[in-house]
Amino acid sequence: MNQIYPPISRIDKQFHIALESRKKKHNHELSSSPASSEQPELINELNDISFEDLLSPPPDLNTAKLRFIKQKKLYEQLSDHEISWEEAKYGIKSVPSFTAPSSFYEGLRIIKMPQDILDNAERSRMFSLTVLNHPVRIKNLIESQKKSFIKASLAHSRVLDHAETDHKLLTFSDIAAVQPDLSSERLHRRVLLSNGPFLPTSLKPGRGTRLPIASGSMITGNPYMIAAIAMCGVLATTYKEGLCSVPKIQASVTEKAVDIIYNSINNDPLWSIRSDKDTLLDFWLNQIGITVGTNIEDSLYRVNLLMPQINKGKLKGLSVRVYNPQVSKEAVNTVSALRREFGDILEIFAGQANSVEYANELIDAGADAIGVGIGGGLRCTTSLVSGVAVSTLRDLWRLRGKINAPIYVDSSVSYYWALALLLGASMLVKPSHMVGIESMGGLYPYTDGSNYYISYHGEASGVNKEFVGRLMRNGKPFAAEGVGGFAQIDLQNLTISDQILSAIINFLTPPFVFQGTASGRRFENIQDMHKESNLEFLWELSEESRKIRGAWGPAFHNR
Repeated sequence: MNQIYPPISRIDKQFHIALESRKKKHNHELSSSPASSEQPELINELNDISFEDLLSPPPDLNTAKLRFIKQKKLYEQLSDHEISWEEAKYGIKSVPSFTAPSSFYEGLRIIKMPQDILDNAERSRMFSLTVLNHPVRIKNLIESQKKSFIKASLAHSRVLDHAETDHKLLTFSDIAAVQPDLSSERLHRRVLLSNGPFLPTSLKPGRGTRLPIASGSMITGNPYMIAAIAMCGVLATTYKEGLCSVPKIQASVTEKAVDIIYNSINNDPLWSIRSDKDTLLDFWLNQIGITVGTNIEDSLYRVNLLMPQINKGKLKGLSVRVYNPQVSKEAVNTVSALRREFGDILEIFAGQANSVEYANELIDAGADAIGVGIGGGLRCTTSLVSGVAVSTLRDLWRLRGKINAPIYVDSSVSYYWALALLLGASMLVKPSHMVGIESMGGLYPYTDGSNYYISYHGEASGVNKEFVGRLMRNGKPFAAEGVGGFAQIDLQNLTISDQILSAIINFLTPPFVFQGTASGRRFENIQDMHKESNLEFLWELSEESRKIRGAWGPAFHNR
């Protein structure tokens, strides 16, 4: 009988001969590779170098200005315009990333925003700012400032309590309120808008009363953006990323934002004739702040750079957001040091807390409000690469009614504002709702020929690691969680004030119109939500419910 296949022993022998041949070829390739034969200077450079130096940037990339030189070259390749250090520093023009993948800017050009769009934006901004700062609203603001913060009630909800005991982590998209049978009178959205909705977002009497949304992310390194957000009555902190990782640049951006506000109140015909302009000015300035990390020395230095603004009377105080992406003791120590050094001048926001114990430590250290939240995996990949489930909803539920300070949610809420407020949040950090021509690069955006975009990067993204100088010796970012991306400028809501007014009308007021308590009473404000202890009208969504909710397709979420 003829054998169709060779014996196993012969196959085994042939395999080993082939393997040895491949090994010899591979070793030859390695011995003649460029690193060993054509770049001996690299061998000399890497020999005996310390581990720390390997992970430190090369000398030509170790300062913001040196990195800017490389970014400037790329900017001019993508644009018909030049970019100066001052324009980059103040975020008028945003600097591209020289370490981003080659496809990152494919099909994009940097242009000057067309004048007709800018003219429309100016008209739209004036209208929105007039609504947001209307005397009726400011009168209601003054009444709201007289109210002190009252913590949310202890509440019960079978669906949330079962999730906790069953070790089931739910996100904001998993839970929704079932509309009850209502016998109360219709609540008009204009009434809700006239009331703000203003509420205490920190423990600072008066000063902490504002709209319950805040800026965030590194797109807030621009004085025009900071001023625009503040003039809407929304907390605006100059972030510590991008070029603002340099403390003096962060201080300069913040100072310029303050100057813009003073110039507006004194010289803009829209405000200079207002009888309540002093109240308006105080309200706007109360929204100005900076973000710091958990390095105590750096945080104290950043605040000290802005003390002349307070000493001169231009600012009565300063909001400081202590941002810590991890749960660690350093945030507590930083809050304590800031409060000890500067006293009541500061309004301190601090996080991220994931337990009542940690939140109380931050409050005891001097925090005026407590943050919860971790990157949800949309633009930020922190939860994905770390293998940690997004648990912001759980953390918020654990804190509700158990801590004596307002809670702000730093991420993962998406468009589910109503649920976050029902679960005890007093403020939502919403950078994606503050994209306009005032944003970094908003006047000189990227375009694909039909749409306009600004840079949008998370704190730990590869692009931002480059911007803040966290590069290795080979010039590549260290430990990047996400690459970075772009946010599209909405041509229907061109300015920051348009975006914020739209957010209030479309996301803050509908919950009161369409939701009510389990007993049938309609909610009238956010404090009313926090008083409610019976949350049995919250249900986990079925698959069918999800389909109905998503019937309008993906266009809504593409914003």
